[in-house]
Amino acid sequence: IVNAHILFNILILVAGLPLAGLVYRASEKIVALGTKPAPAETLDVVELSALNDSALDVPSQALANATRE
Repeated sequence: IVNAHILFNILILVAGLPLAGLVYRASEKIVALGTKPAPAETLDVVELSALNDSALDVPSQALANATRE
């Protein structure tokens, strides 16, 4: 059983070696490693705030705004 398993694996190896180059070229075309990735675009960051300047006169409202922030 062990010898049959080893013989089978050797046959698979011998049959697969000629196909290795073909598989390599096909995988290169699929993955396209030769192309450089496009540069990332900058993100436009908009800062949102829960603080409201007009709520500073009302302490409970100002505290609620600060808690949300």
